[in-house]
Amino acid sequence: MSLDAIRRLIAAFPLVVVALALVPWGLYILIRRYQRLKLPLPPGPKSDPLIGHLRVLPASDEHRAYARWGKELNSEIISISIPGQTIVVLNSTKAANELLDKRSAIYSDRPTVPMISYPELVDWSNNTALMRYGERWRSQRRMTNQVLNKGASTPRWPLITEQCRLALQRISKAPEKFSQEIRRMMGSTLLSTVYGYEVTSANDPLVELVETGVDHLSDAAIVGNFYVNIMPWLRHIPDWFPGTKWKQAVVSWRKERDEMVNLPFNWTKSQISSGTAAHSMVQSLLAGMDDGLDLKQCDAETDEKIKWAAVAIFAGGTDTTSASILSFVLAMTLNQHVAAKAQAEIDQVIGKKRLPDMSDRESLPYIECVLREILRWQPAAPIGFPHACMEDDEYQGYFIPKGAIVLCPGIHMAEATLFITIATFLALFDIRPVKDEQGNDIIPEVKMKSNTVVSYPADFKCSITPRSEKAMEILKFSVPEI
Repeated sequence: MSLDAIRRLIAAFPLVVVALALVPWGLYILIRRYQRLKLPLPPGPKSDPLIGHLRVLPASDEHRAYARWGKELNSEIISISIPGQTIVVLNSTKAANELLDKRSAIYSDRPTVPMISYPELVDWSNNTALMRYGERWRSQRRMTNQVLNKGASTPRWPLITEQCRLALQRISKAPEKFSQEIRRMMGSTLLSTVYGYEVTSANDPLVELVETGVDHLSDAAIVGNFYVNIMPWLRHIPDWFPGTKWKQAVVSWRKERDEMVNLPFNWTKSQISSGTAAHSMVQSLLAGMDDGLDLKQCDAETDEKIKWAAVAIFAGGTDTTSASILSFVLAMTLNQHVAAKAQAEIDQVIGKKRLPDMSDRESLPYIECVLREILRWQPAAPIGFPHACMEDDEYQGYFIPKGAIVLCPGIHMAEATLFITIATFLALFDIRPVKDEQGNDIIPEVKMKSNTVVSYPADFKCSITPRSEKAMEILKFSVPEI
């Protein structure tokens, strides 16, 4: 062997060693992948050939169907297969913590739901709560933390308390409009927090816009509500073709989406330009006041990120918190003994000379229990927005394939709003069933509007009456006259 050949062999020796070292690792990965592929999917209900569970996929009350199947199959994790997609449902806190928390590195992605994800359809794909995992998601998530983290919510307690008392003052004058006033309260709180916008009327156009827009977003996000979510190729069918009436909804809902994203954002920018902007999340970000975000040179791309980070909070918080408060009113109508016990705690701890505030929370454990039970009894978002698995995984001997949709039937500012509303409502009012002509209680039916992401009580009637004239007098002087 020549000297040059020996030199080349020596020079190549490290590469040979590395290559040989990688062979066992590569074999391990292949074997592991093969072993996972041999694992079964989590159990599921009986399916049909070719179409899987398409026929049994629930059109409404999804979370109840998933819970029922979990009990029937005696499994905290189940799977559903539809053409081209596997859906894995986590029916326990343990499974949710193990996968979505402890393995968040591979479960932080979001699946593609055509109706809300495809550019040619409604396209909410840039909404922070719905977007795919990546750098833009991380950037927008940092922005939303201005409002969502625990430390950020505390300075907003006075605003939350004031909006709650204003809403209850309006309810005292028109108790039959309690549902409308609760929605107005949440819209006003979030518009002020996110955009610095003050709601001054019962029919504020921005509040009405977000109510309608969120309803349609929730409707579009449910896979079973639209065939295009299961067969994406349907989006290519011409608008004139029979059976494409859903495309008219796409045009209308996309226009609503554009208005929700742009109108309040542009309003805040105009207030900044005129020097009259109130402090808000958007005002702070546009001014570059958050030291953790380099936004002083605000370009078009950053504008877009701020828009979508803002609308995610505005759209996501309005309906869910309103739904929980309405569930509270329904629960108290049905369980007057619970309301009486909660009122007794308020009277003992706070007395009848002032109204509750956030500083009283730790001193009112029964109120806290009522809050927790409302969230358990009727969760506002029973399945939430789904996650997507970013790589093959296994759990309890079951295979979870890459790309599987992971649902978890199931925060600081929302909980603060719920607490102060529940405590103040019970301090001021008795909530009872309405009476029929014979004086008998008309017990409302527990029926939820649940073919959307947000589940809230169907319209019901109840009697809301002041506990005393003194209570109304305290309320009157606790907020500006309306």
